[in-house]
Amino acid sequence: MEKRIKQKEDETFGFNLWRICRGCVPTCVKLVQRQVLCTNLCQWCGMEAETDWHAFIGCTIAKESWSSAGLSELLLSRKHHFNTLQDLVFDICSRESAEAAGRVAVLLWQVWSARNDVVWNDTRKTLLAIGGLALNGW
Repeated sequence: MEKRIKQKEDETFGFNLWRICRGCVPTCVKLVQRQVLCTNLCQWCGMEAETDWHAFIGCTIAKESWSSAGLSELLLSRKHHFNTLQDLVFDICSRESAEAAGRVAVLLWQVWSARNDVVWNDTRKTLLAIGGLALNGW
């Protein structure tokens, strides 16, 4: 049973990475482009358009989540060298250890999951919960 749960988690993290790398995460900007009636503003901060980059990297909540997961150095050393989230994630996955890439995959999933909790359940996880799950979840 425990192996099946771990396999399901790995599939979920992998699917989230696949969506990021294919550019098909349903951010507000992409939903508006597809004629969905919604705001294009970030669901957390409400200050900027919710693009892939903003949702996972640029939003204050996302930035602080990277920090609370102990992954901010991985992000800070790269974020000015890449224009897309896809390129940044690919670089991390191809150049870092499996441990670091796995923690990033978990963090990206936790960030998106927490964002969805705001949208669908009107609940907000603490930054420590988002980052801590990534820190301990891999």
